[in-house]
Amino acid sequence: MMKKDNVVNLRRLILYPLLIFLSIILCIGLLTYRLNYQSSKIQFNTYQHSLSDSFSEQIAHNFMMQETLMHEIDEKNRLTAELSLDHRAFLSNEFLFDLSQTMGVDYIWFYSPTGEVIYDSTEEYIGWTPDEGDWIDTFIDSGEDVLITDIRPGDDMNTLIKSVFMKDDDGYFVEVAFSVSSIMDILSSYDVQAMVDHLASENESIYYVLFVDKNYIAVADSDHQDIGVDYSGDEQYEQAMQGTTNGVNWYYDDVKENVYEVASPVYLDGEVIGILGVGYALHSLNAVLLGHLLNTLFTSIIIVAAYVLFQLLFIYKPFNQLNQELSHPLERKKKVTEQSKIFMGLFQTINHYTEEIDNKNRLLTLESEKNLWMAHHDYLTNLYNRRGFIHALNQFDQKSQIAIFYFDIDNFKHFNDLKGHYFGDQILIRFAEQLKKLSRKNLVISRFGGDEFVIGYQINDIKEVEQLAEEIQLSIHHDFVIDDFDCFLLSSIGIALYPKDGKTLNEVIDHAETAMQKAKSSPHTTIISFNEKIREELTFTTDIVELLKKCISEDGFEMHYQPQVRISDRSIVGFEALLRIKGNTMSPGIFVPIAEKHGLMHIIGRIVIQKVIQQIALWKHKGDYHIPVYINLSSTQLHDISMPVMIKELLEKYQIESHLVGVEITEDVFLDKEGLVLDIFRELKQMGILTAIDDFGSGQAGVNYLTNFEVDMVKIGKNVADKYLTEERKQIYQNAVNLCKSLNFHILSEGIETEEQIKLLKEMKVSTVQGFYYYKAMPIESIESLVFNKTRDLK
Repeated sequence: MMKKDNVVNLRRLILYPLLIFLSIILCIGLLTYRLNYQSSKIQFNTYQHSLSDSFSEQIAHNFMMQETLMHEIDEKNRLTAELSLDHRAFLSNEFLFDLSQTMGVDYIWFYSPTGEVIYDSTEEYIGWTPDEGDWIDTFIDSGEDVLITDIRPGDDMNTLIKSVFMKDDDGYFVEVAFSVSSIMDILSSYDVQAMVDHLASENESIYYVLFVDKNYIAVADSDHQDIGVDYSGDEQYEQAMQGTTNGVNWYYDDVKENVYEVASPVYLDGEVIGILGVGYALHSLNAVLLGHLLNTLFTSIIIVAAYVLFQLLFIYKPFNQLNQELSHPLERKKKVTEQSKIFMGLFQTINHYTEEIDNKNRLLTLESEKNLWMAHHDYLTNLYNRRGFIHALNQFDQKSQIAIFYFDIDNFKHFNDLKGHYFGDQILIRFAEQLKKLSRKNLVISRFGGDEFVIGYQINDIKEVEQLAEEIQLSIHHDFVIDDFDCFLLSSIGIALYPKDGKTLNEVIDHAETAMQKAKSSPHTTIISFNEKIREELTFTTDIVELLKKCISEDGFEMHYQPQVRISDRSIVGFEALLRIKGNTMSPGIFVPIAEKHGLMHIIGRIVIQKVIQQIALWKHKGDYHIPVYINLSSTQLHDISMPVMIKELLEKYQIESHLVGVEITEDVFLDKEGLVLDIFRELKQMGILTAIDDFGSGQAGVNYLTNFEVDMVKIGKNVADKYLTEERKQIYQNAVNLCKSLNFHILSEGIETEEQIKLLKEMKVSTVQGFYYYKAMPIESIESLVFNKTRDLK
């Protein structure tokens, strides 16, 4: 009997497709794993490169700050030297010591034209003279007025110092210096080794960090034993030195595993100054790759199992049934032919699998884009952060000018403390939304953190800077209503231009921030553009302001008094009250203008008035006291309309006759505030207070203001005496005297220091003088000795 063939070859129908399907699944799985492997590795490498570049920027910032601090050290030395020469009349060892403490320098030496030390802030080298070829000898012969030295041995050859020499017109000169130990203390916050150690210790995924200089020598390494290693010939570092960030896998014997080392160039002023090498652990990458592998295997197993089950249920069983039915026609069911529709599921499974892969890749892409977006934006306001801001500015034409506007919310802390951090966040969000309304092309807005915002704008005309600054202010000075609470925000704006104000964008941003701080401290403006004097002013002024505030709160002021003498009998007929800081020889010519500028003179002026009147009361209590004391009024005090009332109340409180108190102003103050001066002086004269014009002849005032101004006394200034009170030029001084006499003013000559001047004043019939010829300004104890003991320390 012939063997009957099956209608359907089930082996070929099931087994062969299964083998083909398994092959396809295997290929797709391998391809998927390979794609995921490459994608993960690229993302890992990109992230580590980006992170290393960020570390390199921090290293570069440290070097830039070291250069900036070294420049500030030279500027502080130079400024201290200028102050020393400007106050030669006060020079002494004690003065130099106090000045060094005030300015924060280590040494100050004042030399004769031959190089002999006359004054020394440490009092160790007085009388010392330089050897031939010494720096000081070189400076004397150079003909230069200023010399800034590099770090060099000091006079005792045991100390390294960095100094500035500055020569006066008569050949005397001063040297101001910082010791190397002080310089190292200043620079310690930006030490590269410290930062390398910090990066390595604070990141678990980092095994080591090192910094290699341009000579390929490891000058800083978290593995301290490797400091000093020469990496010359290392291809990775040589490529990085050419400006290309690169990475390489290698076996790190210290941890017995592979690491991924990224070498990044460190730029300073557009030039590669070294290489930052960072060794990253591969744990995270290996974990991701293992996850991809397991996911691929699991997915493949599920698909194969489903396929086999599908084949058994929907192909083998139907076709077996079909084979049975075709083999036994009488038993065939009518619906067998409908089983052919089942092949649609195979294509749906493959399509579904492909779609799933695409979705995963799409999610990976979106996640990567999200991470990149988050790395460049502020989470709260969705504005650029510092990194994104600089990246955006780098897209501008590098030949164009970019204006940087740095500003913050002056009263943000008030609202944040008053209403809480959530309320503060809402202010920042609304503030950012308001800034986004600035509609200009090539405008980049960012938030650097806290309440600090920065705008970058590519400009074609410098006038656009002022226009945009005004637009920013209009945008900021706006009523914000948050949770039914009105907030009126104030802001200070600092402006700097790239490349005018800095070689790099980071440098310009820092300069704009400095200008903003200057604007915040200025009482008359909220917008300031960066200039080269700001850094010098801020450092010096901040120290003086803090000192004055401390003096106000801790009774740190005292009064000295300079007698006014009648020439004919050398009797004291008056005093001028002069402000001093206790335990400090700083001249009022330094701290009074700063107090004026920072709004402190109103308070200090009241302190002076009170101290003087209290002192007069004490003197009256000690004996028969009848000598008037003159108080200098500043321009700020003239705005204090309650000042005459205060003086009147103090006179009544201490039972002082009004003619024992006098006030004086300079002629420049009168010219600037003539109306205020006339009103104040008129009120004071009605009270019986004496009035005087100080420093007459020093300013731009003429005859007209004297004729309209009724005062008791005119004090002819010291500079007029220095220039004209000589035998050759006395007629000019005589003219000033005649003018004052013709207007019936009592005359006092200031700054009188020589016998010749006294002789000439007698000829001119000037009766009263003030100056070093008779007395310097003296503390209270010395004045009391003169007044009550009737002693005279006269020539």
